[in-house]
Parts: sequence; structure tokens; C-alpha cells
Amino acid sequence: ESERQLQDELVKAVANATAKENALKVEVRDYEQRMEEVENSFYAQLSLSTNHNTKKLKELEGNYLTSLAARTNDWHARIDELGETHLMATACSINGWWQRVSELEENCTKLVTHHTIA
Repeated sequence: ESERQLQDELVKAVANATAKENALKVEVRDYEQRMEEVENSFYAQLSLSTNHNTKKLKELEGNYLTSLAARTNDWHARIDELGETHLMATACSINGWWQRVSELEENCTKLVTHHTIA
């Protein structure tokens, strides 16, 4: 009878160990599946985020270059405008000087003529 009890205990112990082993195997498989889902989700999110960031960066670069080109054109237009204004002011100033020289020459001629006649 003792031998029978030992065999029964052994069968129960093996059955329990097998059940625990199967439960652990299921748990490990479940864990591996969940880890795979987390990894896939992480990489999918990383890919989307990277694509979004790359698209946004290209958009910002395009906006920056457009803005830079517009500012450069504005600067060139302003420089041209200032150059034209300066040339006009210089021309007006030179004409003013020539008018004054002409007036002085005329006055000088009148004075020389007046003193020569007198």
C-alpha cells in the first residue's frame, strides 16, 4: 500500500509539474506576443513620428528659404532705391552749384562791365 501511495503522489506531482510547466509556457508565449505588439507599435509610432518630423522640417526649410529670398529682394530694391535717391540728390546739388556759379559769373561780368564803362 505504501508503494501505491508513493506512486499516486508521484503521479500527482508529475501532473502538477506538467500543469505548471504548461501554464508557464502559455504565460511566456503571451508575454512574447505582448512584447512583439509593443515593439511593433513602438516602431510604427517612431516611423510615423519620423516621417512627420521630416515633412515638417522640409516645410520649415521651404518657408525659411522663401522668406529669405523675399527679404533679399526687398533689400536689393531698397538699395537700388537709395542709390537712385542719392544720384538724384547729387544731380540736384550739382545743378544748384552750377546755377550759383552762373549767377556769380553773371554778377561778376556785370560788375566788370560796369567798372569798365564807368
